[in-house]
Amino acid sequence: MGFIGLSVVMMKTVPAQLAPQEDRGVIFAFVKGAEGTSYNRMVGNIEEVESRLLPMVGKGVLKSVSIQTPAFGGRAGDQTGFVIMQLENWEDRDVSATQALGMVRKALQGIPDIRVWPFMPGFRGGSSEPVQFLLNGADYEELFKWATELKVLAEESGMMEGVDLDYAETTPELVVSVNRPRAAELGIPVADIAETLEIMLGGRSETTFVDRGEEYDVYLRGDENSFNNATDLSQIYVRTKTGQLITLESVATVEEVASAQRLSHNQKQKSITLKANLTGGYTLGEALDFLDNQAIERLPKDIVIDYAGESKDFRENQSSILLVFGLALLVAYLVLAAQFESFVNPMVVMLTVPMGIFGGLAGLLLMDQTLNIFSQIGMIMLIGMVTKNGILIVEFANQLRDKGVEFEQAIIDASERRLRPILMTAFTTLFGAIPLIMSTGAGSESRIAVGTVVFFGMAFATLVTLIVIPAMYRLMSAKTQSPGYVAEQLEKALLEHTPTSEEPATPR
Repeated sequence: MGFIGLSVVMMKTVPAQLAPQEDRGVIFAFVKGAEGTSYNRMVGNIEEVESRLLPMVGKGVLKSVSIQTPAFGGRAGDQTGFVIMQLENWEDRDVSATQALGMVRKALQGIPDIRVWPFMPGFRGGSSEPVQFLLNGADYEELFKWATELKVLAEESGMMEGVDLDYAETTPELVVSVNRPRAAELGIPVADIAETLEIMLGGRSETTFVDRGEEYDVYLRGDENSFNNATDLSQIYVRTKTGQLITLESVATVEEVASAQRLSHNQKQKSITLKANLTGGYTLGEALDFLDNQAIERLPKDIVIDYAGESKDFRENQSSILLVFGLALLVAYLVLAAQFESFVNPMVVMLTVPMGIFGGLAGLLLMDQTLNIFSQIGMIMLIGMVTKNGILIVEFANQLRDKGVEFEQAIIDASERRLRPILMTAFTTLFGAIPLIMSTGAGSESRIAVGTVVFFGMAFATLVTLIVIPAMYRLMSAKTQSPGYVAEQLEKALLEHTPTSEEPATPR
């Protein structure tokens, strides 16, 4: 029970994330300029980014740099850019991808007019930020207020960088508010005002004409250069019921406001997403726990939090791994119960599992690793690996008891005679895990996570189970009979009640 409690405590202590940050030989960077920045200005900013990165090309860090503006999926006129930095091959560079990322971040600091945040591709691939924290509610203004507060806290925490919201009232927009009583008095339907604005600003096909057998649409619209601000728009003429032309400002007000370019929804509610990349040394679990705690402490109850992208996968994995781990333990117990023909002996064997898990978690802390999907796979592997120590001792002790050896002596003999096989299989596993721990190159982070759990979990469980299993077998199985003894008694009972060929069967 002590090891179970320690394992639970350590699972909360070890930093957690969906998957380790892998060196995939590439670094991305997202560039965002101020709203309204001209295309030429944005090109100049992108060229500044390029000039700061080129000195690292061919110097053992970057192999190539390519930039696109607007970013992938963007539209012409968007103030965005996307940078792809291909790293040198693993054997041709002395720095890891994480170190190269730090160098790139330092080089791209302090560029005016734009924000640049470099990052490495995550476990899901693509260029989405690992932190995606959603606020769902009924009103965008209230959501934006609280999302902005969380954004400031996230930036001040030092855990996240490139913190941004998918909602920002930075897009200029002209709003026409019709004075309906005044318009009705002058006999101007609101629909006529809308139609006039549609024709003057957007244009409308009124007719067609045919030239040399080809039909062409004729569009009616105003000069697009004549309406650059609210004042120009106010001077558009509309016709009253008497046929008189009056300016739009006579029946409506035109004001310039800032609006959001995109309005998102999640689960049929208005939604604002806080997106961010992680800074060095912090995991996705730590960042989400920080945001969760701040949200619980500050947000009103009518605002619901949710996750998206890698953050959603991480939270779902946290809950599903407990179910998977529990099923693995149940299957192992049922198989052992069938093997030993007992419900007590499998419990003795399964006591090795908490020891292996504790050793694996301790190894993650010692090696500065995280609890992720790969280390969790290693823990599930440990269930089968560490239980074999107990199986060797308990099975051999049962065989000795079947031969008539006393219970106490059977435990001693089984522990002594099974020591060599236990150590041989343990060392085989440990030596097999060493290459995983020492691996380098592409995908090494995932292999290190699995190898660390297997090595430390197996080593600790082997040392402890050599003492614990004999003691617990003595405590829990003292009043049980060996499987051979039970089979012998059953056979005797059957022989006693089976009539011989000379004796007639007793009729019912």
